[in-house]
Amino acid sequence: MSDTTTTQTSPGQTPKPPRKRHRVRNTLLTVAALGLIGGIASAASGGSHPATATPAPPASSAPASPAKPAQPATASSYLTAHGYTVVEHWSNAKWQAENKNAAPYDPYIANGPDVVAAGSNGSKVQIVIKVADPAAPGLASVVKGLPAGTRLDGSYLVASMAMPTSGDAGSAAAGTNPAPAASQPAAPATSAPAAPAGPTVSQQQALDSAQSYLSDGQGFSRAGLIKQLTSKYGEGFSQADATWAVDHSGANWDAQAVISAKSYMSDGQGFSRAGLIDQLTSPYGEQFTYAQAVYAAGQVGL
Repeated sequence: MSDTTTTQTSPGQTPKPPRKRHRVRNTLLTVAALGLIGGIASAASGGSHPATATPAPPASSAPASPAKPAQPATASSYLTAHGYTVVEHWSNAKWQAENKNAAPYDPYIANGPDVVAAGSNGSKVQIVIKVADPAAPGLASVVKGLPAGTRLDGSYLVASMAMPTSGDAGSAAAGTNPAPAASQPAAPATSAPAAPAGPTVSQQQALDSAQSYLSDGQGFSRAGLIKQLTSKYGEGFSQADATWAVDHSGANWDAQAVISAKSYMSDGQGFSRAGLIDQLTSPYGEQFTYAQAVYAAGQVGL
């Protein structure tokens, strides 16, 4: 193809030289267009430059996931992994036996020797309980019913709280306040020598008298025996000495209630179940507890 064009002239006009096409300009525009299209295609298909830039953030954020502590195998290791000092840990069997108030979530607790643990971190306290199945039906509703600060973290039920430094009663119940823990060894050290010293003379005398009454087969309740020992018509011991003696007498109050019930049944008066229970619990009678009286009535066949 020729790069020149033929220009028609009218007679009498001087022919003008032919105009050249802008081949260079067209070439540059074509290259620029191709470059632009290539850039769009590269971006659409994940070209090399965006590809190297995009993986960079995942590469830097990938270590963040492993940095989170993995689910530990035991309740104690959970506390340690979260910066707490383990104060006490229990097996499933011990928890089931000693925490009857926790019955609503007992069925969800995992089996093992270290499934419940308490730990401290300054004034902060955490109690963790390992559950067998975090997705178990009903567990979520149990967690909602627990005190504020209790949450489910993976396979652990976690209760967090702050212990006041003066809250001796609360910390003793939780068994996790580090301040009492530090001072506890000192207390037994001062009270330990008191044990070998034994009872005072008056306490020992009250104890001898209490055991004598218990051995004569009448059947005494705790309250009744204290009353007998302190009565001015009886032994005349102080309330403190009598109480100490009765509590150290080793008496089985259920058995004493049965002895008393049998004594009433044998005197020929005739007692109904309700009447016998009333006599055994009366403040003017034997002063047994209601539970002890019911037990005794059952033992004598009423």
